[in-house]
Amino acid sequence: MKKEYSTSEVTITWEPHKFIHSKNCISGLSSVFDFEKRPCFNAQGASTETIVKQIDNCPSGALGYYFAEKKEKSTGDVESEKSIEVIPNGPLMVYGHLQVKLPMVKSKPK
Repeated sequence: MKKEYSTSEVTITWEPHKFIHSKNCISGLSSVFDFEKRPCFNAQGASTETIVKQIDNCPSGALGYYFAEKKEKSTGDVESEKSIEVIPNGPLMVYGHLQVKLPMVKSKPK
């Protein structure tokens, strides 16, 4: 499921199945993102530049955007960059499509 919230300049995309509950996507811009309200997004709540800057902090790709004149996704496209951010006293924030390979563990015969 994908939801969209638009202004005349930008469309915010929301894919809840990708959301990892880090709140990096939404914290700091409660005038736009407020999960206590319905609808939980107010695309008119801040300038396009401010919204885009906040969405760029979304590590999961659950939030994205595209501009009205381009009709293509401009961010939230985690395929374009790969990076790892260390959060003090917190998790590692991994951005991008990565393949995690675990070592093969051979079980001992019984």
